[in-house]
Formats: sequence, structure tokens, C-alpha cells
Amino acid sequence: MQTALADLGHDAVIVDRWFQPRQERINGILCAHSLHAWAKWARRCAWGTGEWSLFLRQWRSRRFIKTRLKLTPYHFHDCRDAPKDLGLDMLAVGSDQVWHPNAQPGVYLLDELKQVPGIAYAASFGANMIPKEMEELYRKGFQNFKAIGIREKEGVEIARRLGALSATHVVDPTILVNPERWHEFIGGAPRRTHRKHIACYFLAEDFLDLAERLGMWAKKNGLTVDLFAQNFSVPFRRFRPCGDRWLKYWKCRLCLPLHFRYAAGPVEFVRKIAAADCVFTNSFHALMFSMVFRRNVRIIKPTAQIRKGMAARMREFAGTVITGPLIMETLEEAFASYERGERVSYDEAELKRRRAESEAWLKKAIKTAKGTDNGK
Repeated sequence: MQTALADLGHDAVIVDRWFQPRQERINGILCAHSLHAWAKWARRCAWGTGEWSLFLRQWRSRRFIKTRLKLTPYHFHDCRDAPKDLGLDMLAVGSDQVWHPNAQPGVYLLDELKQVPGIAYAASFGANMIPKEMEELYRKGFQNFKAIGIREKEGVEIARRLGALSATHVVDPTILVNPERWHEFIGGAPRRTHRKHIACYFLAEDFLDLAERLGMWAKKNGLTVDLFAQNFSVPFRRFRPCGDRWLKYWKCRLCLPLHFRYAAGPVEFVRKIAAADCVFTNSFHALMFSMVFRRNVRIIKPTAQIRKGMAARMREFAGTVITGPLIMETLEEAFASYERGERVSYDEAELKRRRAESEAWLKKAIKTAKGTDNGK
């Protein structure tokens, strides 16, 4: 989003709001004060239960923040601690599930940051409905915005039902940035090897079960799989050394053509998707990056109850620009589709139209919010 706004001629900065008082989620073990905590961490690193990989992931994320993002000179955890003068002409809120009922939506409804005009771009609920007791929070929050753009049609309907009558459907900000800019981000055009790679990213699934199934299939077909863990949580952190899951993990890692990319930062994640021969996922953003680089992608319907509706949301957008075998009921169906040599194709004209339409909406929203095309 920062890059998209910069490309439109704006001086865009990220408001440095911390998730926790000391940014524990990103700083991890660096927040520890006792020798006992450090000793426990070192012991778990030695046992190979994921602690070192989590540290690398956090380090890469901190490097990404430092080198890629332009932050405000101030930071805060509680919005009440934000400076009275934010030094901004406008706030843009978005995108991924910032308005989820379980994710402090008040912060992203600008309940306590009303000093400057606000717009929302590609905001998302990540839920089918808003609890009755929270509806008033959203109704009041939507009044803080001069313009509201939402990532899914389902979300547009929710927002309009709660009073945001002008809510508009727009594309994810990853699509606003052209592929050439993404090539700069990953350090050049994707590098291919003679051995075909499958990039896999799944949310809320049994990671080790997926690894075993993917590894056996890749071994049979002479492929290599790059398997990413979700978010900042490493599925191996709670392993008991020499326990069943710990042993299963090392068996998969040593005996199957799998690269466990659970230490990957943002750049590594995008780079591997860009270079993949095919992408298997149940994630909206893995789909978006597959579209950016025009990858041969398969969406596997989520099995976890919390993500049951995600396949429909992905089909809603991708179905207008992607044709071919996109949505699969199971991972095995995706295997069979790949073995048959099937590929998806992209409607470049429709993708260009959707992007231009959303970009035009964003320009108009900014003018509406602050009355000029210049400023931060």
C-alpha cells in the first residue's frame, strides 16, 4: 500500500503502532531479561524444535521493516499514547482482516485517532457476520471515514448493512503494484532451476500431515516443495524432544524433498512464489502473489472451520480473472491436476480493468478526504 501510494505521488508513511508494549511478537527472545529464559531458549534451539527458525524469521521481519518501510518518527502501543499532532494529512486503513471482530477492530475503525481525515482501502472483515453486540461499534466507526473500499463483495454487503452505504469493492493493494516493482522488491526477475519447485502456504491446517503428503508426492514425481509456516508461529515450537511429532518432522525433513521455509521473512516468501512452477495454498495473499507473477496456482479448500468461507472469497475475485483448474477439494486433487499438466490462465484485460478501476477510486477517495493530491 505504501508503494502504491508513492507511485501515485504521495509521501506515504506507516503509522508505527506496536502490537504489544515491547513488540514481543517481532522481537521475541530479545525481550527476555533472565538468564534462565535465554538458557531455555538455547536448549530448545539445540533440540531443533523451531526456536532458532522463529528467531531468524523475526530478524528478517525486523530487517524488512527497517529497510523497506518508511515509519513515523514516533511509535505507540495504546492509541491514547499517540501524539496529538500525527504529522499527517490523511490516514489510510487496510487491508487484511483489520475489521475482524476478534482483532481489536476499534483501532482500525479510528476510534481514538480522529485528528485527521481517514479512508479505508481494501479493508476486510474475515468473517461472515458481525456479532450483534458489536454492530454499534462498527456503525460509529464507519462515520470516521470519508471513503471506504473493501476487498470482498461479502464485506461490502456487511459494511452497507451497518451504515456504510457508499462502501465500494476494490482489489487488494498487492495488485495495485505492477510486477516490475515486485521484481525490484525480490532483487530481480525470478531465478529458475532445472528442478521444478512447488511453493505451498497453508493456514490453520495440520502442518506435519501436509508435509508428509506433499513430500511423498514430490519424491514420486521428482519435485522439490517449499513449505511455508503460517504467520509468526512455528508449528514445531511445542514439540517434545524425541516425541512422535518431533520424530515425524525430522523424518520428513531428512528423507523427503521438502524445504521447510518456516524461517522465511517477507522477501523470501514473495521470492519463492515468484520462482515456483506451481503454488498450492488456501491463503488469499498467496493467491494474490501468484496472480502478481502469473503463477500456475491451486486453491485447496480449507478444512478448518474458522476458514471455511475463505475459498468462496478467493473464488469471487480470482474467478473473474483466472480460468482453469483453480479450486480443488483436496490436496490430492491438486496433485492429479498438476500431473496432468493443467495450467490456469489469466485474463489480462479484465485484471487491468479491475486494477485501473480501483486506482481511480483510490485517487478520488484521497481527494475527497483532504482536497488535494499532495502531502503525506
